[in-house]
Amino acid sequence: MKKCIFSIGVLFVLALFPMTLYSDEYVNGTIEVLSQPDGSKVKVKIYGDSFYQRVESIDGYTLIVNKKGWICYALLNRYKTKLIATREIYRGAKRKTSRSLMGTKKSLDVRLSAKQRHMRRAYDDKMGKRPRSLSLKSRSLKKLQGMVVGLTILIDFPDSKAKLSKEDVERFLNQDKGKTYYKKYGSIRHYFKTVSVGKLNYVNIVKGFYRAKYPKSHYNKTASMSGAASQLIEEALNGLKKEGFDFSYLSHEKGYVTAVNVLYAGSPNIAWARGLWPHRGWYRKYFMANGVRVGSYQITAMRGSLKGAFRTFCHENGHLLAGWPDLYDYDHDSHGVGSFCLMALGEVPNAYFRHKKGWGKPIDITNAAIGTTYKIKIDDRSQYFIYRNKGNRNEAFYIEAMSIYNRYNGLVIWHVDKYGNNRYQQMTPSRHYMVSVKQADGKYQLEKKKYGNPKDDMFSPGQTFSDRTTPHAKWWNGRTSGIKIYVVSNDGDYIIIRIGEK
Repeated sequence: MKKCIFSIGVLFVLALFPMTLYSDEYVNGTIEVLSQPDGSKVKVKIYGDSFYQRVESIDGYTLIVNKKGWICYALLNRYKTKLIATREIYRGAKRKTSRSLMGTKKSLDVRLSAKQRHMRRAYDDKMGKRPRSLSLKSRSLKKLQGMVVGLTILIDFPDSKAKLSKEDVERFLNQDKGKTYYKKYGSIRHYFKTVSVGKLNYVNIVKGFYRAKYPKSHYNKTASMSGAASQLIEEALNGLKKEGFDFSYLSHEKGYVTAVNVLYAGSPNIAWARGLWPHRGWYRKYFMANGVRVGSYQITAMRGSLKGAFRTFCHENGHLLAGWPDLYDYDHDSHGVGSFCLMALGEVPNAYFRHKKGWGKPIDITNAAIGTTYKIKIDDRSQYFIYRNKGNRNEAFYIEAMSIYNRYNGLVIWHVDKYGNNRYQQMTPSRHYMVSVKQADGKYQLEKKKYGNPKDDMFSPGQTFSDRTTPHAKWWNGRTSGIKIYVVSNDGDYIIIRIGEK
């Protein structure tokens, strides 16, 4: 193995994309450049996430790789459970006409049951058998405060050199002042300080660049993402250990490092959720140094700019640090909470997630008197409200004032059931989201796989939320909640609400 060379990182005394999905999240229509076996390049559009991806030509026809590695136009088998490669190789947007293309249609996809089987296999491959005590569910309700130290490893390849410096990445992760990378956030550290209302100080020790042993194409030939990532991460970890890096500096829980981030040079140059496609996973190989082991990791492409990686990095660290689950639908037949939360397609974690981490203290309005008014500052992460289900401690409404895309603002009402699941959009007592947005227009477009307009989903002056309105305020078992909230005004900075109806 080649000697691993790491520069000395800035060490703070002791950081998603979707899961690019990136983050484990939607990549609707992401453009990627892929290589054919003869070295020619083709542009494709990618849909899905790191559990299941469908790839299209630029003009909308489904593509698949044949046994020899060529990207070809695809057909469905008779049972609609598998995509089959035609003899027609994809050469770009101009589609040839031949007998092998007869029957091909735009946006072909397997049926939902086949897709779900594929996603379950992919999930098992990526996440492995983690200790139960470190599962997302077990960690999501624990407080997260104080200093947390993560590790970020930078990797480039013999055939793909980094365009960014280690110092660029250190600023991106840890700076207090300077360049703004994403909206008003100056770094990943600044982001988590802000959304946690100063409760979390997340810093990263940056190590690298490590020059991978093989070209990027070598790792991308591995069908399994966990296999490709594990091979690359193993090289880097062994290099760090040989260098004498002290892993005990890193925050850890139950003997496992809390956050290991891997950023590699360039673009993924792969699709179909294979190879080094960005994802979060569980490191299956045994690695221990200085009394701690590596388990959870996330790996992301650096591409040409760190700005594009910001939200992905935050999303993935929502998993690693906080144990938050995704709030989009893995089946892709609904849109979860859309642009309203970091753990789907949004910017900031929802009020329920922040509450469970101890980030701000909600005002309990369960027994508030009719006529009581509250003035709420928009995007004040410390100010939010809770209305509890007295008959079920796992269910509640959370209320906060927020802006979306810096264009729309209003009152957002979350319906939370700890034992729900954002795969279930049926809105029935037994099958419903864990966290859902009570969409003010009553159309429930997020559950119906329509994004709609975020402005219409937030409550505006003159609107009321109660058991008698649309949307209604009943609990999931159908019983009335008794909540009555009337939106009095919204001046762009503050929203005033009154307990009671108009």
